[in-house]
Amino acid sequence: MEIYEAIFGRKSIRAFRPDPVPRPLLEKILTAAIWAPSNSNVQPWEFIVLAGRAKQDLDAFLDGLLKSAARSDYDPSLPEEGFTLPAEFRERSHKLITTMVQEVKAAGGDVSKLSRGSFNFFSAPVAIMAAMDRGHGLGPIVSVAAAIQNLLLAAYAEGLGTCWEAMPLIYAGRIREHLGLPERKRLVAGIAVGFPADSPVNRF
Repeated sequence: MEIYEAIFGRKSIRAFRPDPVPRPLLEKILTAAIWAPSNSNVQPWEFIVLAGRAKQDLDAFLDGLLKSAARSDYDPSLPEEGFTLPAEFRERSHKLITTMVQEVKAAGGDVSKLSRGSFNFFSAPVAIMAAMDRGHGLGPIVSVAAAIQNLLLAAYAEGLGTCWEAMPLIYAGRIREHLGLPERKRLVAGIAVGFPADSPVNRF
């Protein structure tokens, strides 16, 4: 696949088929991820792949936090903590969500799945958590983002769908503990991975 085709064709997928993603295919897109450029070649990324029972356990864990209205433990060391998005950015997000809700309603779909979806990775068969060590500046965070973009484009080229997610990170500390990661690790993003389903929500 030509690089421009992948860049302009990739989109965020929010409905997935239940089919498992073969391990060799996951390894292939993760290899593409770690070929990303990095600040001073530090290669700070770490990817935790959850599928099968591990993915189900994470979904159940997050569902429990939502149902109990658990307080956010969003990482206060992240540079954007306390930052309010400018109005134009909020408007873009609002427009996307409004349009998706309208499309899902028109198709007779379950709109509630959109609000809950980020916390079960939209029922994708695979969730990937991107992490790095704490104590680094902005450069390594940007490097991890570059690796994630590589992963998204490689996944698209292989016929997979992905959704880059930040919402689960409101429980970053609890997720880190659930996964058994040391406290020095900082979760940067979650990524839903799987084969796209035929759904109106995937038009955006």
